[in-house]
Amino acid sequence: MITTDACANATLYYAQCVSVPNSQSVSVSLWFCPMLARFHATSRSAVALTANAAASTTTTTIAATNAAAGTSKLISSALPAQTPSQSQSIPTLRQAKAQSHLHSQYQARWIHSHSAPHHHPAAAAAAAAALRAYNALTRSVAPLLSPDSNSNSHTRNDLTPNTLSWYICGPTVYDEAHLGHASCYVRFDIIRRILTDRAGLRVFQLMGMTDIDDKIIAKAASTNRSHSEVARQFEESFVQDMAVLGVRPPDAISRVTESIPAIQQFITNIIERGFGYTASDGSVYFDTQAFGSRYGKLRPSATADKSSAEATEPADSNKRSPRDFALWKATKSASEPGYPSPFSQGLGRPGWHIECSAMCSAVFGQHLDIHSGGIDLLFPHHENEIAQCEAHHGVDQWAHHFWHTGHLLINKEKMSKSLNNFVTIKDFLRSYTSNQFRLFCLLTNYRQSVHFDDKTMQGAIALERKLAQFGAVLQTAGATGVAWDSPATRAWGTSEVALRDRILTFEATVDAALCNDFDTSTAMQAAMTLVHHTYLYLDAVQGQQPNKLLVGSVARGIDGLLVLFGCQSLLSSPTTAASGAEAAALASAFADFRAQVRKVAMANPKANKELFQLCDQARAETFPKLGFELQVCQRVA
Repeated sequence: MITTDACANATLYYAQCVSVPNSQSVSVSLWFCPMLARFHATSRSAVALTANAAASTTTTTIAATNAAAGTSKLISSALPAQTPSQSQSIPTLRQAKAQSHLHSQYQARWIHSHSAPHHHPAAAAAAAAALRAYNALTRSVAPLLSPDSNSNSHTRNDLTPNTLSWYICGPTVYDEAHLGHASCYVRFDIIRRILTDRAGLRVFQLMGMTDIDDKIIAKAASTNRSHSEVARQFEESFVQDMAVLGVRPPDAISRVTESIPAIQQFITNIIERGFGYTASDGSVYFDTQAFGSRYGKLRPSATADKSSAEATEPADSNKRSPRDFALWKATKSASEPGYPSPFSQGLGRPGWHIECSAMCSAVFGQHLDIHSGGIDLLFPHHENEIAQCEAHHGVDQWAHHFWHTGHLLINKEKMSKSLNNFVTIKDFLRSYTSNQFRLFCLLTNYRQSVHFDDKTMQGAIALERKLAQFGAVLQTAGATGVAWDSPATRAWGTSEVALRDRILTFEATVDAALCNDFDTSTAMQAAMTLVHHTYLYLDAVQGQQPNKLLVGSVARGIDGLLVLFGCQSLLSSPTTAASGAEAAALASAFADFRAQVRKVAMANPKANKELFQLCDQARAETFPKLGFELQVCQRVA
């Protein structure tokens, strides 16, 4: 079990269920996990009502001129994004457990956009047996969790049985987060949703936040601020970015600066076990030679390849071996921030790798189920974490699964601040939506490196448009809110049987895909194949009443998949399904067209009476249904 003392340095970000632009405000726990019943009812009507209510608060206003003007002007668009509180402190886990009222006191820095899922032991056991994922430790796709022969638990950590412990490396907060970060955290957010909402597994996720580092110190010096001011600014910015992207908050966040005593004790234990040594300048290094052949689990060549060994850190004459890495870094000048060191008389601060090991162990103990991050962290960061934790805890295996996301490439190079070829999340969201980026991530395997540019984003935009159009078709067909008292049935024929078979194929394909290394690309392809065959069915029964119950199953299945992935609901209104910029542009163009028609009609009002009536109908009926208000205003001289 997790104790309050062990988690004293884990920081929780509380959240209220408030609306965030471009993020899914409502989610549904889908309890039709692999090997269990399909399409379990999940209160779709409540979701639709909430989505419509949210949509009604973001009406875009279009101002049209009077008959004499002939032009239209967009006078306002979607409501501005809500900004989190800038002044309130963030409670620690110890405080949170002691003071339950804190939940209502802290406005969201990271928005919880989902209901807490219910967990069923039988469902968790079945899911654990079915799910397979790529493990960097074994370099193969293997069962996610296999129970030990002498244990009823499907997990291998110090938490309660059947609760997955997951540590995810957070950012070093010295600048704005970019799309490379977004790609990593959105992809792992999708996987986490599959584990919790689809498979019904308990997951406790901890994120480490590096808030003191050489880059942070350099940024502070260049801007004449303290390192803590820089770190808090960009930590807050990162949290806001994640909220807008719809990434669920972790269960806890640990900051390095709040974990110094735990880190120092962790280092002390490594030294006492014979795997660390203090250099002449007061720095402490991990002794890879003492650790022996166990070093190099993620990259075996690291033990023999001198270039790989030297890549762990810059050459340092104080190290015994090129592969050794810093556990504690002595300060080099009086202006450099540091902490009193138990290893020497001077000041110092933690090395990069030891931070994650110590913070993770403080919460999860000597074993961890899942460790994740970008592929660039595999070596040396994750390799060194393994060595530190196994040396500290005296175990042969600390973490059981390592997951890594592929690079986000721009101009065929990894997007990186060091290469100055990055696009910040905020800049990206000025041109695209979070829903479009999430669809972009879903179209490829999470381990695959993907190229980003305007052209590749068009695929996600086209997919979003197709889904929005399909949702509108379902609404027109009356298949999104089927009730017992509605005329929802028709006699089954060959067309109904064919569509039923396609639904079953969709279910089976999605189950198999998500159990096979979280293959979201195949799952989305299956959804679009079902969309295609639903169109064929509606064409086949054109002029007749479609079987609404059957088409409603299609709607629930595809919408359930999208909501599971954190995407825009298929059953939302057309206005909320399209991007705000695209919807506003279409509405503005329609308003201009209406104004031109009125201008032509004014030339002969008696002969064009019907045109005036159509224009009035567009203003009074069509625009409001789409979520827009067309206002008549005088031309300004």
